[in-house]
Amino acid sequence: MKVIAHAPSSWFLVRDGDSLLLDVACGTVGAFSLLIRLGDSEIDGLNGQGLPSVDVLATTIRNNPRAFSQRHERGLEAAVTAAIIQWKNDGVAVQQFIQADRRV
Repeated sequence: MKVIAHAPSSWFLVRDGDSLLLDVACGTVGAFSLLIRLGDSEIDGLNGQGLPSVDVLATTIRNNPRAFSQRHERGLEAAVTAAIIQWKNDGVAVQQFIQADRRV
């Protein structure tokens, strides 16, 4: 699994082999996330409209999580979390390299 895009405090788009997973932050007082595998029409939207289509989908999920709860990919949460942690660690390493390079 690999993070391929994200919107801060909103969602992560993760590639899982040939599939795309969307991890959406939901809730207000009690925060939780829903992890859904994108369907063909959602992938078509991404291919046609780009990441704004993911923003729209994430907002739709966040506004009505019950409508998407049956699509939640149970059992993949730990792997997605590990991919996000790896992505964050890689980003920190790149950022440290860039900042070190600027000091030279």
